[in-house]
Amino acid sequence: MNQEWVLHDPTRPSPGAAADTNTSRHRQVRELRFGATSSSLPVVRDVVARSGAAAGFDPEAVELARLAVSEVVTNALVHGRPPYLLRVEADVRLRVTVADGSEREPSIEHVDTVSERGRGLAILARVADRWGWDRRPEGGKAVWFEMQR
Repeated sequence: MNQEWVLHDPTRPSPGAAADTNTSRHRQVRELRFGATSSSLPVVRDVVARSGAAAGFDPEAVELARLAVSEVVTNALVHGRPPYLLRVEADVRLRVTVADGSEREPSIEHVDTVSERGRGLAILARVADRWGWDRRPEGGKAVWFEMQR
């Protein structure tokens, strides 16, 4: 699946500007549909980092958000199924949602010290201010996290 940008400006009647260069101080919403390709993870991390920086989050918070979205997207790609969607809402908080087509509930695994997998949601729980997941009406689930300034 090709990656495509959709930028929404909730203060304007016609959402969907062609570029993602909105520098005003109101709430910004970015959505990115992405595929299960090797290039998806760096692109998703970059969208989150740019959104956080544009909303005034400090560099440490931006790096934690990059880490958190890496874990959530990796889980979606490993355990979920298409379609994949990233949604980033940025104002005084950064809310990142990663949706996929799987109904499988996410759960924090308890792993031993030598396991190479199973730590993604535990990492998310440590770095995000809040996180959770919801079933989507159209099917699938959405895992989200929030970070405050």
